[in-house]
Amino acid sequence: MSTGTLILAAGRSRRMGDPKALLGYRGRTILEHQVTLYSLFGPVWVAVNAELAPEVQLLGIPAPVFVMENPAPGLFSTVRPCLVRLCGQVERLFVSPVDCVLPDGAVPAMMLTSPGVAPVLAPVHGGKRGHPVLLSAEAMTGVAEALDGARFDEVLEGLGIADFPVPEPRILLNINTPDDYTRFLAADAVAQERS
Repeated sequence: MSTGTLILAAGRSRRMGDPKALLGYRGRTILEHQVTLYSLFGPVWVAVNAELAPEVQLLGIPAPVFVMENPAPGLFSTVRPCLVRLCGQVERLFVSPVDCVLPDGAVPAMMLTSPGVAPVLAPVHGGKRGHPVLLSAEAMTGVAEALDGARFDEVLEGLGIADFPVPEPRILLNINTPDDYTRFLAADAVAQERS
């Protein structure tokens, strides 16, 4: 079964100052790490705002870059146009924001073992849903055909979500501030020392 990944790299964060995708992580950018990780499972596409596209393209990542011209606020306005382009190219698709940084491919690999009874599979840790979400071809079409202005999470709920418990707390990660980033790097350094 063909699986791909859509990484939502977006643009500049007002609270971060710098684009999250271009922040450093283990000797490269977060985006480069994400593309390498998800390439283990199939083709990868990256969605960025027009303002960030030149910087992302300079990285030379081995993934097509979808440039989003003037997207409306919210995740749905980025995801939907990408899925319109990707429908029919893969049977399953991981969707993840760039700042949900997993250390390795363990969580996606576990999710791919699910029997796939629901259109959407969401990893859960401590009773909370995180990323990446795994969409079936049916769910990709459902999102692509949803009405303008919808919320991504509400569209997914309407399609049907199965929760998939995982032991990795970083599925809940969301780097929104410089303090979040500092804490993330410190926790990652501790985790690397333990392994």
